[in-house]
Amino acid sequence: MQSVAGARFWSELSYLCRLAGLSNPFSRGGRLLVAQFCLLVMKTLVTVRCSKLCVYFLTRAIAQASWKYWVRWMFNFLGWTCAGVVVNSGLKYTESLIELEVRDRLTRAVHAKYMRENRFYSAATARRP
Repeated sequence: MQSVAGARFWSELSYLCRLAGLSNPFSRGGRLLVAQFCLLVMKTLVTVRCSKLCVYFLTRAIAQASWKYWVRWMFNFLGWTCAGVVVNSGLKYTESLIELEVRDRLTRAVHAKYMRENRFYSAATARRP
């Protein structure tokens, strides 16, 4: 029973992705998803690199009581923090663009389907007994 529900979920998700224009990697929505994926990978790399360098320099600074390592730690921390801010801002921006793209495509699809031949008008003005 679970595989039937899973197959239905993937079928409906595939239909929504095609309807929203996300299934083709060369469409605007597809390119935005690729950009979002790249930014997520960059965020992971920035986080891992920042953690490794900050731990390295901070432990050296504490263990050796060296101002040289404190300064290196501070500049590394500030630099990687700025890189993280840029990547996170890019993620939020592409997320909002994907949201607008999907909303626009779904609205156009619904309008094309239900506003054809004045179906809405005929349904709205139909007299009820």
